[in-house]
Amino acid sequence: MTQLQWEASVNSSLRAFGRCWIRCAMVSGFVGTACASNTATQIVPANQAGTIAQPTAASTAGVTATDRGGAGAGMGGIGAAVGGSAGVGASVTGGSSAGSAGARDGTAGAAAGGSGAGTGGAGGTSNSGSSAGAAGAPAQAGAGAGGGAGDSPAAGSGGSGTGAAAAAGTVPIEAPVADDCIRDVGAGDHSFACQGLTYLVTVGERCTKFACGLIFDVHGAAMSGEIQRTNTQLHELAPPMGYLTVHPTAASTTWDLQADPPKIANFMERMIKAFHVDTKRVHVTGFSMGAAMTFWFLCNYRDGLASTAPVTGESAEQVTVAASGDPCIASIDSGWKPRVPILFMSGTMDGALTIERARMRTEGIVNRLGLTGGDMVDGDDSFMRKRWTGADGMVFDFLEHNYTNALLQGHCIPGEPASNFTACTSGGTTLHWGQVVLQWFIDHPKP
Repeated sequence: MTQLQWEASVNSSLRAFGRCWIRCAMVSGFVGTACASNTATQIVPANQAGTIAQPTAASTAGVTATDRGGAGAGMGGIGAAVGGSAGVGASVTGGSSAGSAGARDGTAGAAAGGSGAGTGGAGGTSNSGSSAGAAGAPAQAGAGAGGGAGDSPAAGSGGSGTGAAAAAGTVPIEAPVADDCIRDVGAGDHSFACQGLTYLVTVGERCTKFACGLIFDVHGAAMSGEIQRTNTQLHELAPPMGYLTVHPTAASTTWDLQADPPKIANFMERMIKAFHVDTKRVHVTGFSMGAAMTFWFLCNYRDGLASTAPVTGESAEQVTVAASGDPCIASIDSGWKPRVPILFMSGTMDGALTIERARMRTEGIVNRLGLTGGDMVDGDDSFMRKRWTGADGMVFDFLEHNYTNALLQGHCIPGEPASNFTACTSGGTTLHWGQVVLQWFIDHPKP
């Protein structure tokens, strides 16, 4: 039985139950409830070079200049010379700014702000203060190299800054611009209708002023965007970390795997344009048929993606490469570029995509991409997560869990509170999928 057939068989029984439950839940206030009590996973903003400071904080790992007048570049923090005061390089955008060199006579040099590392200031002579380090480019957040020490009181030259992309929600943007679908670009929770589909869009205040990342979280059959986000809670978890969230809803509760993905891709492009999205941080995740939609993006829209996270989904086997008609998953092979990191999750007791088939899918992708590893990177008695890596920054994680619910067995989304029929309710749920997938996206922007 295919997943479409399996989901259709439960659809009729779920529809009356699910919709009545949703109406009841909305009245009683359960829908959209935050997971305030779940603190097992701390989500930290990080890039591939390490954790990035929060927007108003600078790090304190400065490089000291020598007593002979060398230039010092602070990694978003302090550069000091013997006999001189520290030059503080705080950056309102969380990136590294250049610290200045102190002068022998104790005069402090100022550091220019900026989200990128700037050129180190010139070292001081015996009687004069040093000049300020220049601000780095807004799109860069790496640390600038310190200037070399001079052989005399003359300055050593400052190093220029390089590094990874700035953290989500840190680079200033122009005001968002509405269009004929996205009619409201203010902060808040919005519902937009476009090309026959409905989109729940959550915009944090930060994303109206700074370039945020973008997450599409796609529901499965017999579900809606509201049900999906109630489970993952990404609409509450992601905005404080600098991400916009979009939860699409199918026209008939079930996705058309040929007609609907291009419509969602069109809305994604509209979101990117309207909110001046950080294009290094565009991500897709989805559950069940939403996983099939995620694989469609991996095979037909990967140039626009940073990383993805499909959850179960036997129907992904039906997705094709639009240009050739070839099976999507089988096309993820040595010629599949650019490489897009994938976090794939499935349940050991899933009745739609069995764990044997999920493992075979994982093994096939890993082998075709020539990945190595397979070591466990996280887990306990209820779940296990393994990782493979390869060329061009490719990372593939497979997470299998033992959680279930009474209706769909292991075909469920782990997290607390378990608030609807697609949530895992048993098995000692220690994993919150929304937290896990958000951290995956934070950790895997485009290079």
